[in-house]
Amino acid sequence: MRKPLSLAKIYSTIIISALVISSLFQLFVFSDQNTTSVSLLTKPGIQYLIAGPVSDKKQLTRSNPSLSLTCDARDLNSITMCGIVLLFPENKTTHAYPSFHSYDRITADIQASAETSRYSGKVTIFIKTIYDTSNPSVAMENTKYQAVKFNPEKIHVFNLNDFNVENWWLNKYDIPYNHSHRDLNNVVSLEVYISDIPLLHASRYQLKIQNLALVGDKISQKELYQWMSALWPILIIALLFHYFLHTRILLKKSKKIFYTDKETGFFNIEKLVRDYSDIREKNFQIHSLKIINYKSLCEKIGKKTTLDIINFTWHRCTVELNKKELVVYRIDDDEFIILKEGKPFTKKNYNLLFDLCSLGINISNTGQFSLDIVLGVIDAEHIPETAQQLIENSKLVTSYAKSHSQKLVHYGIEPLKVHREELFILNSMKKSMRTDSFYLQFMPIYNRKKKKISGVETILRSHSLDLSAYSPETYINIAERYGYIKTIDLWVIEETFKVINQYNDIIGQKLRFSINISFREMLDNSFIDNFKKLLKIYNINTSILCLEITETFFVDINPYEIRNIKELRDLGCSISLDDFGTGYTSFPSLLKLPANEIKIDKSYVSKLGEPHYDILIQSFINIAQIYNYDVVAEGIETKEQLEKLYQMGCNHFQGYYINKPADFSKIIENCLVQGPQTPEMSDTTEPVVQY
Repeated sequence: MRKPLSLAKIYSTIIISALVISSLFQLFVFSDQNTTSVSLLTKPGIQYLIAGPVSDKKQLTRSNPSLSLTCDARDLNSITMCGIVLLFPENKTTHAYPSFHSYDRITADIQASAETSRYSGKVTIFIKTIYDTSNPSVAMENTKYQAVKFNPEKIHVFNLNDFNVENWWLNKYDIPYNHSHRDLNNVVSLEVYISDIPLLHASRYQLKIQNLALVGDKISQKELYQWMSALWPILIIALLFHYFLHTRILLKKSKKIFYTDKETGFFNIEKLVRDYSDIREKNFQIHSLKIINYKSLCEKIGKKTTLDIINFTWHRCTVELNKKELVVYRIDDDEFIILKEGKPFTKKNYNLLFDLCSLGINISNTGQFSLDIVLGVIDAEHIPETAQQLIENSKLVTSYAKSHSQKLVHYGIEPLKVHREELFILNSMKKSMRTDSFYLQFMPIYNRKKKKISGVETILRSHSLDLSAYSPETYINIAERYGYIKTIDLWVIEETFKVINQYNDIIGQKLRFSINISFREMLDNSFIDNFKKLLKIYNINTSILCLEITETFFVDINPYEIRNIKELRDLGCSISLDDFGTGYTSFPSLLKLPANEIKIDKSYVSKLGEPHYDILIQSFINIAQIYNYDVVAEGIETKEQLEKLYQMGCNHFQGYYINKPADFSKIIENCLVQGPQTPEMSDTTEPVVQY
């Protein structure tokens, strides 16, 4: 199947074709094929007469096709002129005479001679035309005289534009200026004379016309340039007009694509931002809808089927609700903003919406699946100034509804309180960054097989009193939500690199440094560039770096994000799936992930000993070994946990039983220089190293 030509190729083809055609026309215009001619000596209907009164001293002979005239003017009293007249016929129907309009030049082969040496040898040609077309009379006052004088020995071709109206005729009949121009329409006659009229010198004269023809071009240069000067602008304007229309159509299509969520067909965030001024003016009732079980549905039945359920459910809702009054924007994978124009929804409408979502659909050979949703309502009086604030408030109110197990929440006091607290934490983080209140601690990772500390995980801490009431996980989540996480991650990475350089002589290649980075960095083109710059500045060996990304990120990972992770691996870094087991990554999908290790979440380790969790953890370890993943167990608090996991096949451990997070200098002193008291050497259940 042939690919359609691009617009540029179509336009270039048209322009090149037009240039070729124009060039061919130019070649034709300048070629002999463009010439058309009429011999006035052979054209039927033309009469050949002697000028002036008939006299036996004038003899006109014709030897086809030439004309020869002999004038015996030795007596100037009897003969005053010597010339041949070509008289053109009148059209009996239109009463018009021929026109020379189609011709631009005359070719002539004329010989003129006299016995006297005083004759100049020049010839005059008159073209007589009807002066007043309303009066077809050929009387002298109504016959315009247009003449040219030339030497026939030197000139054989002359332009019709060379003919000029005779002044004596203009003066004699007092012709007005607007009629004094040359006019070669309605040609009555063409007359060839010995140039002296009346004859000045007594002598015998001979005038011979061997060729006299009107010559013209089928297409004149002037006509060609006129056509080209008209057609080329028309062509360019037509192409520009077509381009404008085509671009406008494409723009409409691209806008539709740009403003539409490709997975659901609903509007996207960009459309919401664009429409927001109208939204505020019309005082819509705004609803924020969150699908709580979106990720679990994706895990169970796949993302495509989950999206089909969403679209089917929404179609079912629009049958019951007025579709014209509803506009839907998808602001996240599982979150939507629904605008209601006109009367607000009633309690009955909300109950219907919840019922329709919970009704679900039956998937053959799989089961019945429905949407578990929470709904936030932002009334007109609470609509914020910007679309970004609306998105934040929408997510805030649904997050509040989910955390408080409420199906329907109106944006009000409690959500605002949560929102203010999040803003307080965000501002406190920014203040901590400005005042250097953040610092790093490191948690050792113990290799049970080699019985030594093999690595450390970088932990973010703050001296800020404002943040002291919150866990690092809390303010890291807020940093991700509000787009401040990139600043945090790059700071942590740079500070870790400083520590590596400071203790490089001691640690060498003994320790691997695990650094947590947000999944959002894989959506940011600039992160990898900044990471490379820091590697170059601090001259870091990437083989000792492990970048930890939470497993939940890998559920909906796309090819672009996989490419970014592979680029980090190509730099020499290891990739770890942090908090493994808390997400929805299926075992077969592990093969597709560009990771080197998994970290079993402490929530599983804490339930070690329960048969169901033991089987699950053993499955994690077995699958990881098959796929060549290293396995790290987090949250180790007892010797029994360590030993049991070691028997299951896990070699790497971290937790309070191994060591609490500490400054790197203490890690060096207690775990590397003195050597840790390994679990195998301890009979207690206390941490190996205490401070």
